[in-house]
Amino acid sequence: MTCQDAQSTIMSYLAGEISEQQETALKSHITQCAACASELQRFRHVWNALDTWEDQVVPGNVQTRILTMAKEAAMATREQSQIGRWRELQTMMKPLAPVGLGLLAAMLSAGILSSKMNLSAVHPLSLTAVGALWTGIYTLIFYILFSGKTQKAGTWRAFAKASIIALGLFLGFTLISPVPDSVHFCRYYAITQPILERLSIGGSFFLFGALYALIPMGFAAYFSGSRSGNHPWIKGSLAGIMFVALMAPSIYLQCAPFALGVLLVWFGGALVGSILGGFAGYWFRYRFARS
Repeated sequence: MTCQDAQSTIMSYLAGEISEQQETALKSHITQCAACASELQRFRHVWNALDTWEDQVVPGNVQTRILTMAKEAAMATREQSQIGRWRELQTMMKPLAPVGLGLLAAMLSAGILSSKMNLSAVHPLSLTAVGALWTGIYTLIFYILFSGKTQKAGTWRAFAKASIIALGLFLGFTLISPVPDSVHFCRYYAITQPILERLSIGGSFFLFGALYALIPMGFAAYFSGSRSGNHPWIKGSLAGIMFVALMAPSIYLQCAPFALGVLLVWFGGALVGSILGGFAGYWFRYRFARS
């Protein structure tokens, strides 16, 4: 047995945890090595001192404090773990929020339309396709609305906010009186009949399509334009295009009983009206902000 083997075996020997062969080899080595014998004697004194160690009673207040601190540490660890899991769940669910809101908004919009018109005139496949498209557009708008907090993202959020507000107003107008009903009424109403008689049916739908887009977009752009900054024409046009994209499925569904030409002129009027409304709303907001 070498000195290194002997010194690594001393503690096990004092604890009685070595075999007889190891004990015999250790004792044989110690008789021949004064250094290892001295090391054994030193560890034996330490071992004997440990045997005389008396257990001390911990005061009750100290025990209570230690247990309280341990419980508080365990609760803090558990709370941190729960917060971490909640944040992980939020991270996982965040991309799904715009999809859920988009689907809900599309269903609500379709419900409003169905209360004022018979959607059975629309082919089921077309209705499904329009519903999917509307959900996708809503999802994109809500995704922009929940985007980052940079200045550029804030500007796009203002556009998304304006388009959603404008569509809400447009659907409110539709719930009161859809464009086809308004056109039919005004073409036979005594006061408005002379004006609309000079327009074709397509011109009437262009005019009302523009008005039904201009008024909601103007109000929405004004009340959501605090982040729009300067260049109201450009930004009003972008917000108006977002609004037209959201409004397009509604126009298509309402035009199901009409010819394709009515759909095109109505959509054209809505595009013109929404861009003019966005520009006007942002321009007035920009002018009042500077004054």
